[in-house]
Amino acid sequence: MNSKTLRHILLATLLMVIALAIVGCGSQRSTRVSPTRTSKSYSVVKATSKDTLKTLANRYMEDPEKAWIIAAYNRIDSVKEGDIVIIPRTPLNLGGIQDGRLQTIPVLTYSGFSEDVSDAITIKRTDFVAQMQYLKDKGYTPVALDRFYDFLEFKEQAPEKAVVITIDDVGQSTFSVAFPVLQQFGYPATVFVATDLVSGKGNALDWDQIRQMHESGIGIGHRTKTLRNLTRRLGDETFEDYIIAVDREMTVPSLQFKTELSMAPEFFAYPFGATNELVISLLKKNKFRGALTLSKGSNPFFTNNYLVKRNPVPGNMSLAEFEKLFVFSQKGESQ
Repeated sequence: MNSKTLRHILLATLLMVIALAIVGCGSQRSTRVSPTRTSKSYSVVKATSKDTLKTLANRYMEDPEKAWIIAAYNRIDSVKEGDIVIIPRTPLNLGGIQDGRLQTIPVLTYSGFSEDVSDAITIKRTDFVAQMQYLKDKGYTPVALDRFYDFLEFKEQAPEKAVVITIDDVGQSTFSVAFPVLQQFGYPATVFVATDLVSGKGNALDWDQIRQMHESGIGIGHRTKTLRNLTRRLGDETFEDYIIAVDREMTVPSLQFKTELSMAPEFFAYPFGATNELVISLLKKNKFRGALTLSKGSNPFFTNNYLVKRNPVPGNMSLAEFEKLFVFSQKGESQ
């Protein structure tokens, strides 16, 4: 534990002692005393019968999904009436910086699902369920992609064992297999879509399915128009034509996303994981917040927004091999 965190804890403990004393005095005088005491950095709250970690996070942190912060700080799983709860009002550990180590966040990516087939690309439903159950059993916390970027940009702290789940659009099986499992566990995820592949024909997703996933809380990401390798010029394509073509691979789908989903994705997955300085420059020009590769590894806060690492999960990966994908800290500059 670093000295900054220790100072926070000492201050919060002092506030809790004061709050307990005030509440006690109030009961002796038979006068109504507010159950909340607040400083610039903390609120100390006496929970009511209607309170949960999520309602407290919503009320004092303006975000119910920050309930994990209250739970982790107080080392509790739930609250009951009469509990004194300390609620941090500002992030305590931006970047996951602690003495001797840095927090890193692994990002998973899937590229195929099936009800009963397992191969180098495709994972069957029972194995996907087992992997999601593994995350739950180990106390890992899947977080949405935008919250992961808040961590990278030094805006918010992340759960100590945060994980990001992504899917590179694999057609109907994403909707019929992966989506119900993610709903079952209540896990956030992002599905990256190449718009020319959305036809509803054969094994392809249709816009109604994508819309249903989006409205249920699944993030929808951008994966170009045609799924072309953005780092390669085609045939006799001039350099000028190449730049225009790559730009269209970004801008045309964004217009279609706005038409179909009333939003334009701010995150981009490189087809085949391939990128270069020109592609990144065009992403920045088109106001993308970040982009993800297929390079393996885990991501500390200083990861380049446009070079985020992802760990592919093949369909024939054993649970023992799956476990090795999760690296939550690093020392110095090495993974």
